[in-house]
Amino acid sequence: MNKLFKLVLTGALTTALALGGTGTGALADGVILPDYSSVTVSKAFGDGMVIQRNSEFLIWGYADGHLDGEPVFVNFMGKEEKGVISGGEWNVKFPAFKETTEGSDMVVTCGTKIITVKDILFGDVYMAVGQSNIAYTFNEAITNSPEGYAGNDTVPSEDDLIRICNNGLVYQDAYPAQGSDEECKDIIKNGGWQKTTADTVRDFSAVGYFFAKDILKKTEGKVPIGIIEINGNGQAINAFLPNEVADRLEVDEKDADGLYKTNYGGTKIPTRFMYNHYMRPFKNTALAGMIWYQGESDFIVGSYETYNERFAALVDYMRENNGSSSPNFPVFIVELPSMFNGSEEGWAFLPTAAVRSRMGLIPTLVNNSYIASTSDIWKDKEHKNNLHPYCKYDIAKRLSDLAGSVIYKERALNFVAGPQFKGYTLSEDEKSVRVYFDYAAKGLKAFSDGQFKGFTVNDNRTPVKVEAVAYNCIEISSDEVITQVKYNAPPANYDPAVWNAVTANTFPENINACNSEGMPMVAFSAPVTRNGQMTVYETGDADINGKVNAEDALATLQNVVGLNEFSNDEFTLADANLDGLISSVDALLILQRTVGIVTLPAVKE
Repeated sequence: MNKLFKLVLTGALTTALALGGTGTGALADGVILPDYSSVTVSKAFGDGMVIQRNSEFLIWGYADGHLDGEPVFVNFMGKEEKGVISGGEWNVKFPAFKETTEGSDMVVTCGTKIITVKDILFGDVYMAVGQSNIAYTFNEAITNSPEGYAGNDTVPSEDDLIRICNNGLVYQDAYPAQGSDEECKDIIKNGGWQKTTADTVRDFSAVGYFFAKDILKKTEGKVPIGIIEINGNGQAINAFLPNEVADRLEVDEKDADGLYKTNYGGTKIPTRFMYNHYMRPFKNTALAGMIWYQGESDFIVGSYETYNERFAALVDYMRENNGSSSPNFPVFIVELPSMFNGSEEGWAFLPTAAVRSRMGLIPTLVNNSYIASTSDIWKDKEHKNNLHPYCKYDIAKRLSDLAGSVIYKERALNFVAGPQFKGYTLSEDEKSVRVYFDYAAKGLKAFSDGQFKGFTVNDNRTPVKVEAVAYNCIEISSDEVITQVKYNAPPANYDPAVWNAVTANTFPENINACNSEGMPMVAFSAPVTRNGQMTVYETGDADINGKVNAEDALATLQNVVGLNEFSNDEFTLADANLDGLISSVDALLILQRTVGIVTLPAVKE
């Protein structure tokens, strides 16, 4: 449509509506027009926001039902896309754009309604989700840290290309009751998108902000970063589950008051609302990734055992319903840090060792997920608020280093991730188990080359022998049939003294497994059965077909020049020299292995 004609028509319609009543407007010649005042753009969009770069994305909004069938035009980045209102909702899809450091305006037009969202940037958007340790603010971290993070680049600047958006429990006014299955399709109340100043960052997530600040540094300030904070103080994971997932997993039931609740240690607590009310408005938001720092409230027997399965179901739902072209966004998870109990009044502590060890199995269920190991970070035994450690900069740095490797190809994962449980094989007599790990770098070891500490079998039994038998494998032997294998994990049943002690374990004082780069192993607790064994492939078997041949060398070379993309497992097997990178050197080594010139690092006997 001619732009001049659009302006003339818009002016005429505006005049008409000024003459009309509710729901309609009237032109002087008697033509009745709809009332377009109910048309909105979702509050997930706002002035100064960041939209995910290099990804198709949706723009959406709402309107009263009487406008069904009306067209909506969105002009943005030199393109116009058209949507149609249906069921009181509308959306349009835009193609991917590269990162921008200068803002652009988006204009939405429906009849006489014109909405402009200003100064939009394209960059990388992350969602930072969790309970009180995500809600723990920048100001708290700076105030409580004895060093005040001296020497680290943490000072907020309005000139930084970082935009923050907080949509958590700090905003509760006018929201449905906690435990309601009512979905808030749009934000009811929050602070909108903001630049990072001393005032705006003060009450924002310390982990979220420090993460964004470091990612901006990794991109040399050339890629704007958006952080959406979803905080739920004290909320267990069931509060973060959408209706569909909660129903399928049967994690709760409707109480007499009509609200969904879980029996949590004899107390009924509300569920679903963190997703339904706070995460749901961003359901269609394209993401670069998600940060997850939650689980403290799932420490009890009856909740920790299935934590990893419930988390996996949440991520699957989010990815499947994302509405963008980035359905496999990476997830970066905080391993719950060590925590120390105290007898002083007001001491904050929870025995989180059991749920922490179950979280260590998440990467076996959720592809493209990574755990930031933390057992060496927090060691302050005098801090009364031990449940909320002030070391948020160090935790955020571990997360940003993972993202730096996965998304920005800054360093190989082997150098920034601690070893993560991958799977196991079991001996014929079932008294010996070989446990395999991702991110072993050039080999697993005990810190300072001592004896391994922290491994147990079955219900907290000490193994007869623990030794590294391959660069990525530790063999654990017992004098009894092994049904469980654990690292930095307590017995299944609650024993206060033992659970408290394991929760307080630190690296390398009490536990000491790490990779060749000194990155601590992530806690885990895994059942062991003959049917649950993994298939082990040799280094160099890049196509994972059970043999190393010239085709693997060719696939590796094709990956180097960008003709194919490796999965995480394929990447690990193709990394013949264990440097955490794929290069022509790896292809040559694999080819030499096929003709017997070299022997590659052992994975199996």
